[in-house]
Amino acid sequence: MAEKIVVSKVRYPNGRLPNLDEGLINPEETASKQGDGWMFWDATRPLEGNCELQLFTFDNPEGKETFWHSSAHVLGETLE
Repeated sequence: MAEKIVVSKVRYPNGRLPNLDEGLINPEETASKQGDGWMFWDATRPLEGNCELQLFTFDNPEGKETFWHSSAHVLGETLE
């Protein structure tokens, strides 16, 4: 299953644990305070405290969108 995961979403109902990135501009943190609190999270990024987790493969719309978005960045870097 780990090989099929493209992206995940996390929600921290009790907040994230403090880390060295506190105080930096973080669009994900702003997004987590809006709507239902879910943030996209790289599948290889460590979790930061007690959280709810959703995993997406390429078969899910979120997985396809993330894959295509990341692929566009790779193509753009290649063209530069």
